[in-house]
Amino acid sequence: MERTITRRKVYKVSMRALVYVFASLIALFFIFPLVWMLVTSTKTELQYASDLGSFKTFLPYVADLSTFFDNYASVFTQYDIWKYGLNSIGYALAVVVGNIIVNALAGYVMAKFNFPGKGFISFLIMFLLIVPVETTIIPLYSIVHNLGISGTVLAVILPPLVSVFNIFLFQQFFGGISKEYIEAAQLDGAGKGTIFFRITFQAISPTTFYLLTVCSIGAFQVLGEVQIMAAKIQNYLGSSYRPVMLFIYDMAFYDPAGYGYGIAAAASWLLAIFILVVTRISFWLSKKWVHYEF
Repeated sequence: MERTITRRKVYKVSMRALVYVFASLIALFFIFPLVWMLVTSTKTELQYASDLGSFKTFLPYVADLSTFFDNYASVFTQYDIWKYGLNSIGYALAVVVGNIIVNALAGYVMAKFNFPGKGFISFLIMFLLIVPVETTIIPLYSIVHNLGISGTVLAVILPPLVSVFNIFLFQQFFGGISKEYIEAAQLDGAGKGTIFFRITFQAISPTTFYLLTVCSIGAFQVLGEVQIMAAKIQNYLGSSYRPVMLFIYDMAFYDPAGYGYGIAAAASWLLAIFILVVTRISFWLSKKWVHYEF
């Protein structure tokens, strides 16, 4: 009996240890890019090249501590990261506000109105949910190009305004709002706009907050679509209109000036910290205007 109990304890301890080891490996896998980025941000281009291919690649350069934060200082003093950061904030505000309004209105119409072809449009929305985003890039670029806005600021802002997933999400939550609330508001003389903004839209504030947070983070992180839709943004509008992600990419891989991985890594860390702060502030603000009971 005692042997059986001992075996069970050993088995439980072994399984728990195995779970911890597996979870630690997964955590290291996700933390590794952040560690590499932090270490690289402390090195000059020459130091990074000399350490490449050895274990020193993953260790910060501490031989000369006077240059430890030079890349961070250069990001602010030489490369005007504020300008590109403000560009990204402007793009993010336009995309997030437009995305929420456009998709919320579309979801509301799909949930609360009956019209010819509604069933087919609902089927089309469900079908598009399983279509990879990458397959829509070329048709989307063709539309942007035919409209004559390729390589402009509008090419960065307009395409992300419509999201099939967001329309579907809004449709499901609007559909869960009882008709009695809408009928009571109509009896009090409220119009369709008042009902939408003052009743139904506030009733789904948790959904709105979720999409607001996700869209905000995504707007700062997106790179591929910006590269394709605004491929000529530097030629048409000057480099001062670049978002911060495109600026970081240019520093590391493309810019003829050869800014280097160190500057790009420092700028990436500053962007990550900024996104973390914005997310934390948004969660704090959510306590004031998100209502989980209606």
